[in-house]
Parts: sequence; structure tokens; C-alpha cells
Amino acid sequence: MKGKQIRKSKVLQLIVILIVGFAGINHAAELSPAVADTFVPARCVKADFSGPLMTRVGINYTERIAWLDPDWLFEPFKSKEKTEKYDGEFLGKWIDAAVRIYSYTGDEQLRAKLDHTVRALVATQEDDGYIGTYTKSARYTHWDVWTIKYTLIGLLTYANEFQDKKVLDACQRLGECFIKHVQQISPEVFIASSFHGGMANTSILEPMCYLYEAGGDKKILNFCPDIFHQDVLKDIQNSVFGVGKIYERQSNYLGLLEYGRLTKPEFVESLTKAISDKIEAKTYYPVGAVSVGDRAIKGTMPVRKESSGFGWTFGLGKELEMVSPQERFYGRDGSEGCDTVTWMQLNFELFHLTGEIKFLEAAECVAYNQLSAHQKPSTGTFDFFLSPHGVRTFANRHTNYCCMHSLPRAFAMLPEMAVGSMKGSPAVALYLPGTYRVPVKTAKGSKEIDLVIDTDFPVTGKGTIHVKADKPNRFDLMLRVPNYTTSFIAKVAGKSYQGKPGEFLTISRKWNKDDKVEFDMKMDIALIPLYPTAKQNGRKVLRAVRRGPQFLAVDSTTPNKNKLYKGWIGTQKYKVPVDRDGEGVVMYLKDAFMVPYADAGQTGGYVEVFFPSMEWDDKKAPASLEAISR
Repeated sequence: MKGKQIRKSKVLQLIVILIVGFAGINHAAELSPAVADTFVPARCVKADFSGPLMTRVGINYTERIAWLDPDWLFEPFKSKEKTEKYDGEFLGKWIDAAVRIYSYTGDEQLRAKLDHTVRALVATQEDDGYIGTYTKSARYTHWDVWTIKYTLIGLLTYANEFQDKKVLDACQRLGECFIKHVQQISPEVFIASSFHGGMANTSILEPMCYLYEAGGDKKILNFCPDIFHQDVLKDIQNSVFGVGKIYERQSNYLGLLEYGRLTKPEFVESLTKAISDKIEAKTYYPVGAVSVGDRAIKGTMPVRKESSGFGWTFGLGKELEMVSPQERFYGRDGSEGCDTVTWMQLNFELFHLTGEIKFLEAAECVAYNQLSAHQKPSTGTFDFFLSPHGVRTFANRHTNYCCMHSLPRAFAMLPEMAVGSMKGSPAVALYLPGTYRVPVKTAKGSKEIDLVIDTDFPVTGKGTIHVKADKPNRFDLMLRVPNYTTSFIAKVAGKSYQGKPGEFLTISRKWNKDDKVEFDMKMDIALIPLYPTAKQNGRKVLRAVRRGPQFLAVDSTTPNKNKLYKGWIGTQKYKVPVDRDGEGVVMYLKDAFMVPYADAGQTGGYVEVFFPSMEWDDKKAPASLEAISR
């Protein structure tokens, strides 16, 4: 996923170009990637924490990243007493998220925390270059390399944002120390020394590629094939999406995708096909969850049966009875948050590389649904293993678990994904309110403009985009028209432009200093099947209601049509017409009032999003749903 850019100072004697990378890498000018980005993300210079998704980004900022004391996460780096734990990964994830948030908030208190933490972390570097949490005798075993991976990602993001040569040098020394170790023991021994068939270790490929991009050291790039995981490489070679432990596997995909972008285009082509096939086959929950527990969903969707108790439950190739919240917490039935995050990253990255909207819409679906549903909006904490049904189990703020630090990173990335440039033209990919600085090519040369997006999307489909330039210039402005729209109209200076779903609408004109684009999109209301081929297997077809990018759910605490639950965070509630002559839905769906899936469950209610035998009253999808005021 492309994000921040390193802007190296003249003191470093390095010339740079504005190609941006997920870890915050600005690539040295002599580097010419084999695959150029089609969509290059722009910098969000001022976030606007309004609208459903940016509200969640703001909650993540104040209630999680700014709230957290990083000294708590730093302690393992001081003691260096670990022999098998993975808690060293948490600090690098926090640094990465905090830098991103600082870039679009300018929060100086957060910056002070960052500076203090990074200085302290770099000060722990040993003479041989090692930065980590393990004892000398246990280094590079178990989860140590996994910790180094996230340490590199966090420190590289910091070095990029703040042009810090000392931190970049520390990353270089850490990378060299790691390479020396692997070469001493052999790549085979290295891969075998960690969990999940070695995938935890080999996922360090991702930041090693970023380290090469930051400094241009060819020996790092030449070393990378030594740490390819052979099973994951077979996935790439066969253009298939693998199975098994999916967080580590997808992390390896991210590394191989970045390596392919740099020097091996066939990796990009194969992963593009594999992810595309998975999207087309719908072998994941439509709400954006790609796993059950922490394992990939295989070729068919989970079986579901009615429990003798109440509600519904999922299983992989077998039937599971309804499990308790405590059992769900340990992953028997929900989808792990880290899996959600890496699935979103993969799709954003593929959109950047290919410009294909299906990848953008898959990532957007994750952001508005599964990702946001993981978060408890009142506290900014998370349900680690989130099921599409049942009672959500949110951890307390002090819980240390991988998802508790992966999910905040994902929220922190979102403002960087909204706006960018395509073929030198500013392009709006996600309608997130905020101010974005975009490079643009004009007849008079390259310039920067600001796009200021003001919208409550998807509460409504309306909004404005202010185009702010220092002087009039002619260029194209590209607006994404989502596939779920039935109508998209943009107006500028009295002229209307109509968009086609699934494409970018291009507005070519001479833009004045403060022109304003008014857009209005109509979002369709659809019944989305959980398992499209269920009839072939004699199963019930389970469906969910989707409005625009949001899926809707029933929450047992919000049955009253006139109001939402007291203390509810969110403003959306809809009356949904259903067929009352069929089997019905579930016992409490009597009045068919629904809220966004992302909002459901925040007050302890039972949540359901997929239903059997669900049809519209008139057998046709309604043009709109009745919105219920608070």
C-alpha cells in the first residue's frame, strides 16, 4: 500500500523523486521500478474527522494512538529478555501509525512522544546493529524476526516523514545485521526457525524492499530472493490465493508484491490474478472478512446452520453450535483483525499498481464494514476475532494482542488512500473529508494544488470538492464513480458531467483559483448473497442488505423505529422492507430496522447481517431506504 514519502534533505546528497511507498519510503532517483504505479497517493495535509469513516479514524487517533503510552511497548527492548514472545512487534506498529496521524493532524504532543520513543529505541541498538527484544542465545528464532520486521517499518516511516538520517542509518545497520545472520546459518535454517512454516520470518521481505528503496543498496535487493518462502512462492507462480495461517501468508504476499514492483513484474501479474479471482469467486465474507479464526476461507464459503439455542453460526466444512463470547474471543468463529488489515492492504496496493477499481472497492468495503466493525467507537478498543453475527467482545484498553496494534495502523492509513494522481491528473478515489495536496501536470509544468473534500458520504451521496490553485490552470480532474451508484452527477460552474459506474469521470477544463465541484451520487440498495452457489449444494441462500459501500445489520438494542440506543455513536438507521410471507428472518427482525454493520454491536446487542429467504416486499429493490432520525 503506498503512503508517505521520504523527503531527504540536501545534506544527504541524495536526489529523490516523488514515488511513495507503503512504509513511508521515498525512492532514490537512480531506482527505476519494473512496474510503475497507476495511482500515486497524495498527501493528506489536514484531516476532517467527520462522516462515518473519518469519525472512526478520529476515534482511533484520540482514543488509541494519542492515548497510549509508548513506554509500555518499549519495555521489552530495554530488558531484552524474550525467548519466544511476539510482543516486540507492537512498538513498530504504534510508531508507524503515530507518524501517519501526525502528518495530517500536526499534533505536537504526539510528535514529542514519537521523538522520545524513537530516540530511545535507536539507543538500544547494539554494536552489531541488532535492535530487538530477544536474549542473545534466542535471537532470530520464534518471533524475533517478526519483531524486527515491524521495527524496521516503524523506523523507516519515521525517517521518511522527518528526514532523519540517523534513524535511516540505524535501519541500514539493522538490515545488514539481519542479512549477515541469514548468510551465516543458511536461508533454509533461517526459514525453519520460526512459526507457521517459516512464514513469520520470511515476511520481513516487505521492509527489506523498503530499505533498499530508501538507500539504493543493491546488496539488499540481491539478498531478498534468499528469504522467499517456497510455499508462498508457489502461490505466486500458480496465481492462487493460498490457505492456512492467513496473516503471515498475506504479509508475505505484500513483500513479494513490493519485490515484484521493483524488479519482477510477473509477481505483480500473478498476484493481480490471484486476488482478482478471489474477489470474483467471493470466497470471503462480503463484509470484507477473509478468514474464519486466523485461517483462510478455502474454496467454498462456510456452512451455516440454525442453532438449537438462537441465532446462526458458521463453520468450515462442518457445523458448529453457537459458541460463547469467551470462545469467540479466542478465534473459534470470528475473523482475525490482522487478517482484515492485510487483506485491505493487498487490495489498496493492487489498485495503486493497476488502477483497477475492483481492488479499490474491495478495500473500501473492508474499511466501511469489517475494519470499522472491529472498533468499539466509545473507547477505540477492538474485537479481535469479529464474527458477522452474535455479541461482539471488545478488549479493554490495556490488552496486548497483535490485532490491538494492527487495526490502529489500518485506520491511520486511510486518509492517505483517498486522493492521488493518475497520469499526472488529480484523482479522487475515496470520498473522505479533508484537505489533500496533489501534484498535477499542466501545460505550464508540474504544480501542486489542494483538493478540499466536504461530504458526509455515505450518509448521503452529496458533497463538494474545492479545487484550490495559486492561479488558473487547465488540467483533468478525475472522480471515481463507484459500481454501487445508479446515478453520478458532478457540476462545475453551472455545467453538469455524468459518470459511469465502475469508472473514473474525467472533468477537463481550465480551473480557476477556487472552483467548486458539487457531486451527487445515488446509491443502490441490494441484497448480496453470502454464498452465491448455495442452491447447487442444497443450502439456503443467505443474503445481506447493502446500501452503497455499507452493509446493514440488525442490532437487538435498537429495535425502536424512533430512536437509537442511548449513547449510540452514529446517526444512521433505516427501515428495510422485507417479505413477511416467507420464512421470516430472525425473531427480532419483526420491524426490519437496521443500522450499518460497522455500528452494530457497540452497546452489547446481538448482531446479525446475513439472513435466509430475505426478499423485498415488491420483489424489487427499493430506490432508497427510509432513514430514521435519532
